Amino acid sequence: MRQSTLRAGFFRDLVTIARKMRTVFDGRAAEHGLTYARARILLQLTTKDTIGQSELAEAMEVEPPTMARLLEAMEDCGLVTRTIAPKDRRQRNVHLTPAAQDQAAVVLAMTRKLRMELTEGIPPQDLETARDVLAKVLVNASKVA
Repeated sequence: MRQSTLRAGFFRDLVTIARKMRTVFDGRAAEHGLTYARARILLQLTTKDTIGQSELAEAMEVEPPTMARLLEAMEDCGLVTRTIAPKDRRQRNVHLTPAAQDQAAVVLAMTRKLRMELTEGIPPQDLETARDVLAKVLVNASKVA
């Protein structure tokens, strides 16, 4: 196979996989009464007790005003609280509320199950190789951005 055809196919497949994963994740989140964005925020907040609002926006690749609106709606629903950061009063830290802990656990379990389903039948060494390749592509993407 020619290099250009191989590269084109690689990126076409990568985009198709990303879209399909998002569609499936969104559908499963909706089964639990969550939007894609809310489910992703809950998932991000399971990794840290406290995360800065701007850090969260960056991790989710959304603009800070968009994140502010999403968090305001989640705050209104009692899912998160935002507090002023002690070291920088301009920053807000985001915390899951006790009421959101159950939903966050559901999202985490849903995500783990989806990962298992998507990688079923793929040997661990193949996953390691795929991660290595994707890490190199990410480095290259950072260089051209």
